[in-house]
Amino acid sequence: MKRLVVLFMCLLLIVFDGRAQQVVSNLSCRRFTTLDGLPQMQVETVWQDNRGYIWIGTLSGFARFDGLTLQSYLKGRRENIVGFAQIDDGVRALGFRKYWMVDNDKTTMRQIDPERKWLINNFNAADLPDGVVLLEDEDETHRRLCRLENEGWSVLRADTMLDRMTPDRKMFLDGDAIYLPTSEGLYVARGKARFTLLSPRDDVFALHRLGDVLY
Repeated sequence: MKRLVVLFMCLLLIVFDGRAQQVVSNLSCRRFTTLDGLPQMQVETVWQDNRGYIWIGTLSGFARFDGLTLQSYLKGRRENIVGFAQIDDGVRALGFRKYWMVDNDKTTMRQIDPERKWLINNFNAADLPDGVVLLEDEDETHRRLCRLENEGWSVLRADTMLDRMTPDRKMFLDGDAIYLPTSEGLYVARGKARFTLLSPRDDVFALHRLGDVLY
Protein backbone atom coordinates (compact mmCIF):
# COMPACT_ATOMS: atom_id res chain seq x y z
CA MET A 1 0.00 0.00 0.00
CA LYS A 2 2.81 2.40 0.89
CA ARG A 3 4.43 1.69 -2.45
CA LEU A 4 1.18 2.55 -4.23
CA VAL A 5 0.88 5.83 -2.31
CA VAL A 6 4.48 6.76 -3.09
CA LEU A 7 3.95 5.90 -6.78
CA PHE A 8 0.73 7.96 -6.85
CA MET A 9 2.48 10.96 -5.28
CA CYS A 10 5.30 10.71 -7.82
CA LEU A 11 2.79 10.66 -10.65
CA LEU A 12 1.09 13.76 -9.21
CA LEU A 13 4.42 15.57 -9.04
CA ILE A 14 5.16 14.69 -12.66
CA VAL A 15 1.71 15.83 -13.83
CA PHE A 16 1.74 19.12 -11.94
CA ASP A 17 5.34 19.79 -12.85
CA GLY A 18 4.48 19.25 -16.51
CA ARG A 19 1.53 21.62 -16.24
CA ALA A 20 3.69 24.26 -14.61
CA GLN A 21 6.21 24.05 -17.46
CA GLN A 22 3.46 24.34 -20.06
CA VAL A 23 2.03 27.61 -18.73
CA VAL A 24 5.38 29.36 -18.25
CA SER A 25 6.18 31.45 -21.34
CA ASN A 26 8.03 34.65 -22.18
CA LEU A 27 6.04 35.18 -25.37
CA SER A 28 3.41 37.88 -25.66
CA CYS A 29 0.55 38.19 -28.12
CA ARG A 30 -1.18 41.29 -29.42
CA ARG A 31 -3.85 41.63 -32.10
CA PHE A 32 -3.51 44.54 -34.53
CA THR A 33 -6.41 45.98 -36.51
CA THR A 34 -7.07 48.96 -38.77
CA LEU A 35 -7.49 51.05 -35.61
CA ASP A 36 -3.78 50.48 -34.92
CA GLY A 37 -2.78 51.58 -38.42
CA LEU A 38 -3.06 48.37 -40.41
CA PRO A 39 -4.31 49.38 -43.90
CA GLN A 40 -6.56 46.36 -44.24
CA MET A 41 -7.31 43.24 -42.23
CA GLN A 42 -6.55 40.66 -44.95
CA VAL A 43 -2.78 40.12 -44.86
CA GLU A 44 -1.00 38.74 -47.92
CA THR A 45 2.60 38.57 -46.70
CA VAL A 46 4.82 39.42 -43.70
CA TRP A 47 8.55 40.14 -44.05
CA GLN A 48 11.45 41.52 -41.96
CA ASP A 49 14.14 43.81 -43.38
CA ASN A 50 17.82 43.98 -42.40
CA ARG A 51 17.14 46.70 -39.81
CA GLY A 52 14.55 44.64 -37.97
CA TYR A 53 11.41 46.37 -39.22
CA ILE A 54 8.41 44.13 -39.91
CA TRP A 55 6.62 44.84 -43.20
CA ILE A 56 3.02 43.72 -43.70
CA GLY A 57 1.40 43.53 -47.13
CA THR A 58 -2.40 43.64 -47.37
CA LEU A 59 -5.10 43.98 -50.02
CA SER A 60 -5.04 47.75 -49.57
CA GLY A 61 -1.44 48.81 -49.19
CA PHE A 62 1.25 47.93 -46.66
CA ALA A 63 2.55 48.91 -43.25
CA ARG A 64 5.86 48.99 -41.36
CA PHE A 65 6.00 47.89 -37.73
CA ASP A 66 8.85 49.17 -35.56
CA GLY A 67 8.00 47.13 -32.46
CA LEU A 68 5.59 49.68 -31.07
CA THR A 69 3.54 51.31 -33.82
CA LEU A 70 2.44 50.73 -37.40
CA GLN A 71 3.20 53.19 -40.18
CA SER A 72 0.72 52.78 -43.03
CA TYR A 73 1.46 53.23 -46.74
CA LEU A 74 -1.13 53.60 -49.54
CA LYS A 75 -3.93 53.46 -46.98
CA GLY A 76 -7.36 53.36 -48.56
CA ARG A 77 -6.08 52.39 -52.02
CA ARG A 78 -6.92 49.06 -53.61
CA GLU A 79 -3.32 47.93 -54.02
CA ASN A 80 -2.62 44.27 -53.28
CA ILE A 81 0.93 43.95 -51.88
CA VAL A 82 2.23 40.40 -52.39
CA GLY A 83 5.94 40.60 -51.60
CA PHE A 84 8.84 42.62 -50.23
CA ALA A 85 12.54 42.75 -51.02
CA GLN A 86 15.66 44.45 -49.67
CA ILE A 87 17.11 46.71 -52.39
CA ASP A 88 20.31 48.36 -51.15
CA ASP A 89 19.22 50.47 -48.15
CA GLY A 90 15.58 50.60 -49.21
CA VAL A 91 12.63 48.26 -49.33
CA ARG A 92 10.56 47.33 -52.36
CA ALA A 93 6.85 46.59 -51.89
CA LEU A 94 5.56 44.55 -54.80
CA GLY A 95 2.04 44.78 -56.22
CA PHE A 96 0.48 43.10 -59.26
CA ARG A 97 1.34 45.87 -61.73
CA LYS A 98 3.33 48.37 -59.67
CA TYR A 99 5.97 48.43 -57.00
CA TRP A 100 6.93 51.03 -54.42
CA MET A 101 10.46 51.84 -53.30
CA VAL A 102 10.62 53.06 -49.70
CA ASP A 103 13.86 54.80 -48.75
CA ASN A 104 13.64 56.44 -45.32
CA ASP A 105 10.59 58.71 -45.61
CA LYS A 106 10.57 58.82 -49.42
CA THR A 107 8.20 56.52 -51.34
CA THR A 108 8.44 56.20 -55.12
CA MET A 109 6.00 54.26 -57.32
CA ARG A 110 7.06 52.53 -60.53
CA GLN A 111 5.18 50.52 -63.15
CA ILE A 112 6.34 46.95 -63.65
CA ASP A 113 5.24 47.09 -67.29
CA PRO A 114 4.25 50.53 -68.69
CA GLU A 115 2.36 48.76 -71.49
CA ARG A 116 0.32 46.85 -68.88
CA LYS A 117 0.75 43.56 -70.69
CA TRP A 118 2.61 41.74 -67.93
CA LEU A 119 1.77 41.40 -64.25
CA ILE A 120 3.10 39.60 -61.21
CA ASN A 121 2.30 35.97 -60.46
CA ASN A 122 1.36 36.63 -56.84
CA PHE A 123 1.51 33.00 -55.66
CA ASN A 124 5.30 33.00 -56.03
CA ALA A 125 6.04 36.66 -55.26
CA ALA A 126 7.00 36.21 -51.60
CA ASP A 127 9.21 33.16 -52.15
CA LEU A 128 11.57 34.23 -54.93
CA PRO A 129 14.98 35.84 -54.27
CA ASP A 130 15.19 39.63 -53.96
CA GLY A 131 14.83 41.30 -57.33
CA VAL A 132 13.43 38.21 -59.10
CA VAL A 133 9.77 38.01 -60.17
CA LEU A 134 7.57 35.67 -62.17
CA LEU A 135 5.58 37.61 -64.77
CA GLU A 136 2.54 36.40 -66.71
CA ASP A 137 -0.14 37.82 -69.00
CA GLU A 138 -3.80 38.44 -68.17
CA ASP A 139 -4.61 34.77 -68.86
CA GLU A 140 -1.90 33.62 -66.41
CA THR A 141 0.12 32.13 -69.27
CA HIS A 142 3.33 32.88 -71.20
CA ARG A 143 5.15 33.08 -67.89
CA ARG A 144 8.71 34.33 -67.69
CA LEU A 145 11.19 34.56 -64.85
CA CYS A 146 12.56 38.10 -64.75
CA ARG A 147 14.80 40.40 -62.76
CA LEU A 148 13.41 43.81 -61.86
CA GLU A 149 15.80 46.63 -62.66
CA ASN A 150 15.81 50.37 -62.03
CA GLU A 151 13.95 50.83 -65.28
CA GLY A 152 11.88 47.86 -66.46
CA TRP A 153 13.04 44.25 -66.20
CA SER A 154 15.19 41.67 -67.97
CA VAL A 155 14.14 38.10 -68.80
CA LEU A 156 16.08 35.35 -67.04
CA ARG A 157 14.06 32.48 -68.48
CA ALA A 158 11.00 32.17 -70.71
CA ASP A 159 9.70 28.62 -70.99
CA THR A 160 6.31 27.03 -71.62
CA MET A 161 7.07 24.67 -68.72
CA LEU A 162 6.43 27.56 -66.33
CA ASP A 163 2.77 27.54 -67.39
CA ARG A 164 2.32 24.03 -65.96
CA MET A 165 2.61 25.28 -62.40
CA THR A 166 -0.77 25.43 -60.65
CA PRO A 167 -1.66 28.17 -58.10
CA ASP A 168 -1.09 25.82 -55.16
CA ARG A 169 2.53 25.08 -56.14
CA LYS A 170 5.65 27.22 -55.77
CA MET A 171 8.78 27.22 -57.87
CA PHE A 172 12.11 27.18 -56.02
CA LEU A 173 15.39 28.75 -57.09
CA ASP A 174 18.51 27.06 -55.71
CA GLY A 175 21.69 28.56 -57.12
CA ASP A 176 21.48 28.12 -60.89
CA ALA A 177 18.80 25.44 -60.55
CA ILE A 178 15.05 26.02 -60.96
CA TYR A 179 12.77 23.45 -59.36
CA LEU A 180 9.26 23.36 -60.80
CA PRO A 181 6.55 21.28 -59.04
CA THR A 182 3.64 20.37 -61.31
CA SER A 183 0.72 17.95 -61.26
CA GLU A 184 2.77 15.75 -63.60
CA GLY A 185 5.82 15.58 -61.34
CA LEU A 186 8.82 17.62 -60.15
CA TYR A 187 10.99 19.15 -62.89
CA VAL A 188 14.39 20.80 -62.64
CA ALA A 189 16.49 22.95 -64.97
CA ARG A 190 20.09 23.88 -64.26
CA GLY A 191 21.67 26.86 -65.95
CA LYS A 192 20.34 27.23 -69.49
CA ALA A 193 19.50 23.53 -69.83
CA ARG A 194 15.95 22.40 -70.53
CA PHE A 195 13.62 21.19 -67.78
CA THR A 196 13.87 17.47 -67.08
CA LEU A 197 11.70 15.26 -64.88
CA LEU A 198 13.37 14.79 -61.50
CA SER A 199 10.54 12.85 -59.82
CA PRO A 200 7.15 11.58 -61.08
CA ARG A 201 5.54 12.42 -57.73
CA ASP A 202 2.52 14.67 -58.18
CA ASP A 203 2.25 15.65 -54.49
CA VAL A 204 5.18 18.09 -54.40
CA PHE A 205 3.95 21.63 -53.80
CA ALA A 206 6.99 23.51 -52.43
CA LEU A 207 10.67 23.02 -51.65
CA HIS A 208 12.97 24.33 -48.95
CA ARG A 209 16.71 24.05 -48.42
CA LEU A 210 18.13 23.50 -44.94
CA GLY A 211 21.90 23.20 -45.03
CA ASP A 212 22.90 20.47 -47.46
CA VAL A 213 19.41 18.96 -47.59
CA LEU A 214 16.66 19.99 -49.98
CA TYR A 215 13.24 19.24 -48.58
